[in-house]
Amino acid sequence: MTRKLNEEANESEISELNILLEQDQDFNNKANRISAHWTNQHDSDEEFLEATFLLHLERMKEKGFDIIHHDNLLEETIAAPEESKRNGRKFLTWAIPAILIITVAAWFITRKEQVKPAALAINGNNLISTENGSRTKIELPDGSSVWLNAGSKLEYDKFFGNELREVHLSGEAYFDVVRNPDKPFIVYTKAAKVKVLGTAFNVRCYPEDKKIETSLIHGSVEVTLNKSPEKKWVLKPNEKLVLLNDYIVPQLRERVTETKRTSESEDGIKKLTYLPSEKNSVETAWTFNILSFRDENFSEVSRKMARWYDVAFVFKKKQLEDMMLYGSFTTETIDEAMEALQYSFKFRYSIKDKIVTIYN
Repeated sequence: MTRKLNEEANESEISELNILLEQDQDFNNKANRISAHWTNQHDSDEEFLEATFLLHLERMKEKGFDIIHHDNLLEETIAAPEESKRNGRKFLTWAIPAILIITVAAWFITRKEQVKPAALAINGNNLISTENGSRTKIELPDGSSVWLNAGSKLEYDKFFGNELREVHLSGEAYFDVVRNPDKPFIVYTKAAKVKVLGTAFNVRCYPEDKKIETSLIHGSVEVTLNKSPEKKWVLKPNEKLVLLNDYIVPQLRERVTETKRTSESEDGIKKLTYLPSEKNSVETAWTFNILSFRDENFSEVSRKMARWYDVAFVFKKKQLEDMMLYGSFTTETIDEAMEALQYSFKFRYSIKDKIVTIYN
């Protein structure tokens, strides 16, 4: 936002910002107020700007950042005659956004320490893993980007990209692959392998889940079963392939929610897995920090929530695991999420020592 207001943002950054503005009306309203304030500042704002700047400096000092060499300039700015104040205003114009950026960076660094994605070298390979309650993004040596969901592991050879582009995945990851026809990109999972040239797709293959999903956003992928290499499926954009036990079901995720198909039960094609209030698919919502599910039983949802919030679930009655749920959470805590589900689906719960107990 700061880069856009200073006319320093590139097209990619502006495009990303516009997407965020479309997805979050509250953020959009705040952004409009910030823009209006930025373009219509007047003298009465100066004391507020100076006070805000000093407050940020104090917070930065508390975080351990060395900014003492700015103090003299600040003192001169606040106590100086009008000429010095004009110079000081110029300083504040760039300094406040700079401090805000540093503050955000400091928070991100602190947050990354909390997330603790682990990077290890095992048998010459690189292993990236995330704990429950955390997600991370990495860039592979060939420039491809990978978003790794909670409780996931991604392993690749230290020579990745030289001759082969192969990774091994346990968990869930979203891939945005750089196109290279001479070096196909292959994702190996326990049950299948996914082969692509250049595309964006999501693979979910948690060992404790009953199904494995490959969801294609754009491009083309080929999925092959490990135990039956002769069986291959080529997916088109907006399709996903579901591996449930030993049964593969192709499911078309249509972009138009109004589309109805009378043959759903026959051909396994299902309508769009989107929540009414969201633009992102349920399959990839997690890459936008959204925990989303629709028409999934409580047992499946509990596994998603356990990884998302780093908790464990216990069901007192078997039938509660079969309860079908839908929902979407962003900034909610586990308490807030469970309270919302309880209100909608009529069950009781308790949380103690990171264990969520579900009962009637």
